[in-house]
Amino acid sequence: MHTTGHFFYKKRRAARQAIFLTQLIENSFNISRACRVFPMSRQTFYNWRKEPEFDRKYSELIESRHDMVEEALFVSAVYGKDTAAQIFLCKTLLKDRFQRGKRQN
Repeated sequence: MHTTGHFFYKKRRAARQAIFLTQLIENSFNISRACRVFPMSRQTFYNWRKEPEFDRKYSELIESRHDMVEEALFVSAVYGKDTAAQIFLCKTLLKDRFQRGKRQN
């Protein structure tokens, strides 16, 4: 009987974590806001981060966010002809080319 209760507790916890991650996306990855909307404390979030499965899912979301930002920057630079975005991309994505050129001089 005890293991059945533990099983349901883990399932409920996993479901709560999935809902929280959805709230995190819907709140622009703002942890404080997602915690308020959910509702739960930030400490609960930090405790969940110690769990490998939750931390993996959270890390994947953050990586997806980085991909979205990188794509938006690229689109602004290439198709929007945003000079500041072009300079930033050159300084970050092409920095190895500039470093090689400096060594050759």
